Amino acid sequence: MKETLPCIVCHKVLEPVFKEEGVAENQPSSGLAFQTHGHYGSTVWDADEMGRYLEINVCDDCVREASRKGFVAVGKIVEEVSLELWNCDEEGRKWEKRIERMEKMVKK
Repeated sequence: MKETLPCIVCHKVLEPVFKEEGVAENQPSSGLAFQTHGHYGSTVWDADEMGRYLEINVCDDCVREASRKGFVAVGKIVEEVSLELWNCDEEGRKWEKRIERMEKMVKK
C-alpha cells in the first residue's frame, strides 16, 4: 500500500506523515490509525489467521466532532507489575534437581 487510507467517516484524503518510500505505511497526518484483530460479537471481521487485522483511519476533525457528541471513550490499561529477583544459578540448580528426580524414576 503506497498511500495513506482516507478518513472512514468523512472520506477526507489524509496526507502521510512520512513521504519517503518504505518508511511507514498508513501513518496519517492530522488523523489516527486504528487496528483490530477482531472483536467478539462482530459479524464483519474476525481474523482467520494469526497476524491479520483491519486498519482504518479517522481524521482529527471527525474525532473531535465525535468526542463532542459523546461517542469516544478513553481507556487506560492498568497492569499490576510484580518483580522478583532472579538468579540464573538458582534456576540451574532447580533444573538439576528435577533431572535427578526424573533419572531416579526411570531407574526404578
